[in-house]
Amino acid sequence: ELAVISEALYPPLPRYDPADSGANPDFIEIWSKMDLGHIFGFPIWEQAVFELLAPHHEELKSIFTHYAKSGTAGATSANAAPTMQGTELGNLCLDIDILTEKFNMTRVWNIFRRADQVDDTQQKSKADARVIEGEAAKSGDRGLEIHEFYEALIALGFYRFNPEFGE
Repeated sequence: ELAVISEALYPPLPRYDPADSGANPDFIEIWSKMDLGHIFGFPIWEQAVFELLAPHHEELKSIFTHYAKSGTAGATSANAAPTMQGTELGNLCLDIDILTEKFNMTRVWNIFRRADQVDDTQQKSKADARVIEGEAAKSGDRGLEIHEFYEALIALGFYRFNPEFGE
């Protein structure tokens, strides 16, 4: 009963469907892998952020590749997907001068850890709301793949301009 009533009273907001956006198919695929539900206001701003980033996908992918290759802990073979380590994300933040007194490297590390996190699958049982099914969130592999980089990039933007949010 609780599940039915809750869904009727608080239906989830619809997600933006970029299928007909005309954006690069590679970017659409990356976008579909992203988990932005932990950033305040999602999915209200999803379409606006998608439309802001989509035309710049190639440049952003190039930035990701540059920083992912700048460290020693990237991919082990030429065919493997590069990953961006926390220090490389920190270097990017230093290079673009995003840090302030209220938005410091500790916040960047927290954003890195959240973007790298394997999200939980926990949810209330449809049969009994007191029963939780699924697994809790887990630490990631300590390297951001490109979709996780985009998650971190969006979070960096939100928390940089709202540095006291969540404190």
